[in-house]
Amino acid sequence: MVTTGAGGAGRTWVILNPAAGKGRAERAWPTIAAQLRALGIQFIQAVTCGPGDAGALARQARDDGADLIVVAGGDGTLNEAVNGLMAAGGAGRRSPTFAVLPLGTGVDFARGLGIRSLPDALDTLRRGRPRAFDRGLAHFRDPAGREEERAFINVADCGLGPIASRQIARVDRRLGRGAYLYGALRAIAAYCPATTRISVDDRVVYDALCGLLAIGNGRFFGGGMDIAPKSRPDDGLLDLVILGATDRRTLVGELLPRVYRGGHLRHAAVHLARGGTITVDATPPLPLELDGEIVGTTPARFTLSPGHLTILGPVSEGA
Repeated sequence: MVTTGAGGAGRTWVILNPAAGKGRAERAWPTIAAQLRALGIQFIQAVTCGPGDAGALARQARDDGADLIVVAGGDGTLNEAVNGLMAAGGAGRRSPTFAVLPLGTGVDFARGLGIRSLPDALDTLRRGRPRAFDRGLAHFRDPAGREEERAFINVADCGLGPIASRQIARVDRRLGRGAYLYGALRAIAAYCPATTRISVDDRVVYDALCGLLAIGNGRFFGGGMDIAPKSRPDDGLLDLVILGATDRRTLVGELLPRVYRGGHLRHAAVHLARGGTITVDATPPLPLELDGEIVGTTPARFTLSPGHLTILGPVSEGA
């Protein structure tokens, strides 16, 4: 970790992940830093050097009295920063407001906020307003089979999503959306649904074969797929989208094109529910990812902490 710059009362920290977007963040940062200074934003610059650093830097920023933490990276960097504060406890301590500079590959959380470009993000820093957002919490099994707890702010998903992410990791992410499409197609080729039992607020809503399920606090995942178009990160509810068993031709020809525009919800293979607590058990266990990062497997339980986070949003939000 590297920290530079100076602050004062009302200080701002920028947590930069230079590896985000396959190095896009590092390349763009000098220009962005100059734009921030031109806007009159003084900030302490903190640079991550590896996994875990964003969380540690978020804790350091909070302990330093930061009012605003700007995360310059992707969804994974923001997730790590939020989890860093959660892991540190801090009951009774004020948590800083978060803001995003979308420099990663997917930047789906920023997209849901209505921040679709760097100019949007800079305008939000200049004249945006703080909003109280819900924070998701997942209880699951880590790769070693141990029980673990981790926060998410955007989307938790099981099945095809994590399988696609593994495929994406093997290609050049400079392909952008093309990398996600490639991953989705490869995941569908290996598609194998699992017998899955899902409960929402202690009521069983699904008990059958399942290929994918997404639990949305936000709307988008997978580099722009509008998986949960009715989800809002401030409504106190999680949106559950379940893809039942179907054939590969339907997945490729019907569902995949529709999901980018949010038109999949009326398909016969898609099932919907909403609630505050969702439990998932599957045979065999389904892989699980949170905000685009693969973390473990089912069985899993998902809950929500309403209004737990404060995030700077644009004047006209898309979320």
